[in-house]
Amino acid sequence: PELRAELARACVGYCGADLKALCTESMLRALRRSFPQIYEVEDKLQVDPSAITVTREDFYDARDAITPAAHRASATHARPLSATLAPCLRRPLASLCQLAQLALPMLALGAPAGDASKSGGRDARCA
Repeated sequence: PELRAELARACVGYCGADLKALCTESMLRALRRSFPQIYEVEDKLQVDPSAITVTREDFYDARDAITPAAHRASATHARPLSATLAPCLRRPLASLCQLAQLALPMLALGAPAGDASKSGGRDARCA
């Protein structure tokens, strides 16, 4: 199949910046493949752009190397609180949970919609 159509199917949800990053990374991969010495010398090299051919593999390798914005936005860098810090925050967390339950009585915190009855309307972390 045509490369453009393949990439269109493989890159659903990519924004313009993601597509630019994909093309840039593909070109850099082709450059490194064609002229591996380019990163080994400190001298400036003259490179003939027509000697560089970006292949299907360059695009797929680049796609595997970049993270689209839609995926970066959902990444979380959270980790559990330390054993030292957790007890210090137990009371403020309980207060916040009570306020949230007052503001949103129809929802149980942490439970999927419709599961409030399973937890008695409360989140176990707030108990």
